[in-house]
Amino acid sequence: EKLKNGMDASTALSYLIDICSAIEVCHRENVVHRDLKPANILISAKGNAIVSDFGAAHFPEFGKTEKGDRIANRDYCAPEQRLEPSPDSSVDVYAIGLIANELFTGALPFGDGSKSIKITNPLYAEVNQLVRLMTRHDPEQRISIAAAKNEFIRIRKSTNECLNNLKCAIRLKSTTLDERDLEEAARDVAIAKK
Repeated sequence: EKLKNGMDASTALSYLIDICSAIEVCHRENVVHRDLKPANILISAKGNAIVSDFGAAHFPEFGKTEKGDRIANRDYCAPEQRLEPSPDSSVDVYAIGLIANELFTGALPFGDGSKSIKITNPLYAEVNQLVRLMTRHDPEQRISIAAAKNEFIRIRKSTNECLNNLKCAIRLKSTTLDERDLEEAARDVAIAKK
């Protein structure tokens, strides 16, 4: 199902942590998925994200991929994936960066109709920066899957703390909040995040 405006940020972060955890295990075994996209992410009855469809995956025991072998969906493949028949694990990091942007905004970060997380959801601007690290053109400059997962965990924790602080600040204020009170509370959250 296409996300028009993204999804709840807390749910998106949980899904991204699940996806990174699964791919981290794959990479430890030298398996590269190579076809990560929203259609290949299933959601369990318990609300966990599950990576599926390893049909284009590179398994080390089967050797190198040959020229002409199926590659990922072009919308989600890393630039080098179009050129190299056997790209390394950084292509999965790139695809997860694209998925992250789509979960938060409903759009990819590049091209027609692209959207930026820092514009659509400023409280999660750090995710936008992480997406940029994950989708660098040069695969050597991309963040690792383990580092990306740790950043998603850190962002979820720090944002939850900020939101809890905002809720506490609002509760301490009078029950009749005006626009100035909300603006002040938003400034408090911005200061707390720094």
